[in-house]
Amino acid sequence: MADRLESLERIVGLQRQLHRMAEWRLAELERRRAENDEAQRVLVEALGGDAALHGLFVAPMASRLRSLAVEGERIGRDVDRCRAELLDVSRRLKQAERVAAALAVESLRKSEAEQLREVIEQCLSAGPASLP
Repeated sequence: MADRLESLERIVGLQRQLHRMAEWRLAELERRRAENDEAQRVLVEALGGDAALHGLFVAPMASRLRSLAVEGERIGRDVDRCRAELLDVSRRLKQAERVAAALAVESLRKSEAEQLREVIEQCLSAGPASLP
């Protein structure tokens, strides 16, 4: 039983690491999405501004804006996929924690029952007590 509990605790530790990694990936994707949104905002403001050489850079700026939009859509799909993965990893972590907790309780109960049985056997094997 102790081996099984130790094995389950290692599994729970591994699931926690996987959960942290999924959280980090999601945070990185969210950061990249924010940077992409900011770059798009800056380009849109520049396209709407009144600069003297504005007409020379409209085509490259529009092209860059399109590529940022495509990248933003890809990042959005990646964020959705990463969130689904994080949810799946979270479920597996909770399940592993529940199984490990149940096994720990069962192990504790068996240990207590064994200790009680030993105490009872000691009391019975000691013989009758004589009073002075």
